[in-house]
Amino acid sequence: MRTIVFLILAVFLSNALVSVAFGAETPYCLALRGNGEAQPAHWGALARTVELAGLPKMMAGGSSATISMFVLESMAANPFVLNQNKTLQKERVSLMLKSLLGFVGMVQNSEEFRDFMALYGKIQAAKKTDLSQTLQDLIEKKNWSTAQGTIQRAYKLGLIDTEYATLLLKATAEQDLKKSRFYLSELQETIRVFGSFNAASDQNLFFRPGVISFEKLAASFGRVAHFYSTLGSDDALKGEWQAFFETCAPDSVGKSWIELVTDKPVCGQMFAQLYTSHFTNNQPDIPMEEMQVGYVIPTLPTTSVLVKSAAAQALEAMKQYHTKLDPAFGASFQLKNTDDVRFGYWGNPETLERIEKNLSARDEKSRRFYKLGTAQWKEVLSLSPAEPGLSRMKAFKNQGETLVSAGGWSDLHPVLVLKAAGCENVIYVSRQGGDSIFGQGVAKRLLNLDRDWSVLETSTPEASKRNGLLNNQGDRSDQTSLWSRLYNLGNTSSSYNESLRQASAILCTNWNDFDVKTQLVQLIEDSYRASFRVQSSVMNHLSPVLTEERPGCQAP
Repeated sequence: MRTIVFLILAVFLSNALVSVAFGAETPYCLALRGNGEAQPAHWGALARTVELAGLPKMMAGGSSATISMFVLESMAANPFVLNQNKTLQKERVSLMLKSLLGFVGMVQNSEEFRDFMALYGKIQAAKKTDLSQTLQDLIEKKNWSTAQGTIQRAYKLGLIDTEYATLLLKATAEQDLKKSRFYLSELQETIRVFGSFNAASDQNLFFRPGVISFEKLAASFGRVAHFYSTLGSDDALKGEWQAFFETCAPDSVGKSWIELVTDKPVCGQMFAQLYTSHFTNNQPDIPMEEMQVGYVIPTLPTTSVLVKSAAAQALEAMKQYHTKLDPAFGASFQLKNTDDVRFGYWGNPETLERIEKNLSARDEKSRRFYKLGTAQWKEVLSLSPAEPGLSRMKAFKNQGETLVSAGGWSDLHPVLVLKAAGCENVIYVSRQGGDSIFGQGVAKRLLNLDRDWSVLETSTPEASKRNGLLNNQGDRSDQTSLWSRLYNLGNTSSSYNESLRQASAILCTNWNDFDVKTQLVQLIEDSYRASFRVQSSVMNHLSPVLTEERPGCQAP
C-alpha cells in the first residue's frame, strides 16, 4: 500500500511541477559541488541562487551534494511552492533554505539534543578514562565476559557503531585473541582519523568500517525533508506555513536568516512554532527517503562505482581484510583494470541514455560515465556521502549486478552530464581552488595515478598550504597523464577545466576557509554573499558579479 501511495504522490508532484515551475525566465540546471562537512555552505549558496534564478529544471551532484539536493527537492514539493508562480517560488524556497540555520537552532534547544549532549558528556568521560584502553586490557587478560559486557554498554551509549560492535562481540564470543585485538585497533584508528580525509597514509581506507551509519543518516535527513515538504500535514499546520510565507518571504529577499529574524523577530517566532507544531503535534510520519530520486525535480546523483573485474577484486579484498587481520592490508590493494572504475549516475533511464550518447569519449571523466538507473533517495544517501574515511567501500545490487561504491568524490563538477542531458544553461555552485586533494588521493589509490604522494599530502598545516597552492596553480609541464586529464588546472583540456568552460555561471564561494564547527553562521553567510562568474549573457541577472580571476572559478 505504501508503494502505491508513493507512486501516486510522485506522479502528482511531477505533473504539477511541469506546469508551474519555470515561467518565462531563463531556465537553468544546477551543478552542485560536494563539500563534506562544509555542507551547510550549500544552504547559503542555494538560497542566493534560487532567490535570483528560481528552481532548477534539473540538478546533479555527489557526496554531500546529494543531501542538499534531497532537501531542496522536498522544499520544491511543498504545496505552497509547487502550485505557485515563479516569484513566489523563488522567495519561498530561498526562505526555507535560509531557515535551515533556524532549524539547527531549534534542534539544539530540543529535548533530543539535550539528551545527545548528555550522551556527549558520557563520551568525553569515556575518552578521559580511555574506553579503548579498558577494552584492550580486558582482551589481553582474556576476560571475555567482562569485555563483552563493556562492548554492549558502549554500543547502547552510542560509543561503538553497529558494525564494530558486531565484529567485536563475535570475536570475543569466539575468544579469538587475534581478531579481538585487530578489530579493536581498527576501531581506535577509525576514531583517530575520523574526518581527516587523508588518502595518503590511511592504509585501510577502503576496508575499515566507519563510525557513521549512513542508512540511519538517510532516515534523519528524511525527517528534515518531511518537515519542509509538509506532505501529509493537517490543515492547521498548513495554515501556519501559509502565514509564515506570506509574512516573511517578501521581506527575506536579499537577507540572510540572521538579518531577517533581527529585522523582523516575528519570523523567527513563527518558524519556531512551525517546528514545534510539526514535531510535537503527532503529524503523520512520511519517510521522504523512500521517495524516488527526481520525484519533483529531475535529479542526477553520482557516486564512484567499481564494476566487473574491479568489483570482483574489491569484494574479494574485503573478504581478505577480515581473514588476514593486517593493519596495513590496504597498502597492497591495487586494481588490475582501472577502466572498471566508473563514475555512476542515478536518474531517469531515458535521460541517462541521452547523457551516455552525448558525452564526449575524448574527455576522461565523461568516458567513465556509468548508468545506475532509478533509485530511492535512501540508497543514494547511504552510498554517495559514504566516502573513504567515513565508510568502507559498500557493495550494492544494481540492475541485477553487484557493484561496489567508493563514495561520491568522483565528480565534483557535474556540469558535463547536465549539458549532455540537454541543459542549455548550467549554474555551477562551487568554491575557489583546484579539485579536491583528497579526491585526487582516492583516485591515485583506485586509478593508480602517476602523481607523487608528496604533492597530495595534507596531514600538516604546512603540507596542506603548500600543496593547496600547487593544486590551484596546476602543472603546465604535465599535459598527458591520467591525473592531468582529470584534474589539472594547468591543462586547458582537463575534465575539470572543460566543466568550468561549459558552465553558464559559477558561484564562487570560499567554504574551505571556515570551520563548520565554530563558524557555521559565517560559513553560510559567505556562501550567500558569494559572487557569480557570469560566462553567458543569459545569466546577467545574477549578482554580485565576480570580475577578478580566481582559480577554479573561470574557464581557462
